[in-house]
Amino acid sequence: DNLRGAYSILGMMIIGMSILSFRGLAGNPVFTGLAFFGKFVVWPLLALAFWWLDANWFGIYDRAVYQAIFLISITPIAANTVVIATLLDASPRQAAGTTLLSTLFALGFIPVMIALVF
Repeated sequence: DNLRGAYSILGMMIIGMSILSFRGLAGNPVFTGLAFFGKFVVWPLLALAFWWLDANWFGIYDRAVYQAIFLISITPIAANTVVIATLLDASPRQAAGTTLLSTLFALGFIPVMIALVF
């Protein structure tokens, strides 16, 4: 039971160890920009397109399902991307910085999007 709570703490520790300092937090700005564009622009637009398409054409799902999909689409980049980047030795510091920045950005982005869409 306590092991589940330890996973999030362990993940945050890995992110913290990957960053080590705030200097150069964004790392490669092109990578960070593309990650932000994909996560905070493309993914929510695809969720809204699915919502519109199903609501107007197919009618398979209920409004609660659309809202759940949209809420998932506006969350920040997952912390497990840092763990995967560390395991694959694929720029874990870059992944950690981008994850941290997306989490900070999402603190304002999520309430604004919920206010606009719901």
